[in-house]
Amino acid sequence: MIEEVNLRSMGGFGVATIVGSGELDLTKADDLSWALNRAISAGHDIEVDLRNVTFIDSAILSSLATAGKTLADSGKRMTVIVSPDSYPLYVLNLVGFHCLMLIKTDDGHSI
Repeated sequence: MIEEVNLRSMGGFGVATIVGSGELDLTKADDLSWALNRAISAGHDIEVDLRNVTFIDSAILSSLATAGKTLADSGKRMTVIVSPDSYPLYVLNLVGFHCLMLIKTDDGHSI
């Protein structure tokens, strides 16, 4: 589930935080896309917190990839925060998302 969408400004820079939990799959992809598009439309960088997510599928990957590309094309950035040794981290690494967005573990390491 997408638990929280928080748009905030810090030092003149807009940052949107999107927090997910549980299993994110096709049934939640529209919610994630809505939250990502809302942040993009507001001109914000995006931080997606997947630390409490146990599963992601190709629909979620598609939403993240589309938003990541849109942000990169407009000079903005996306950061995805995951737990070390988690399934989402495994999948994001497997498909090479580190080339499109910053992936960080909750202990502060960048992938």
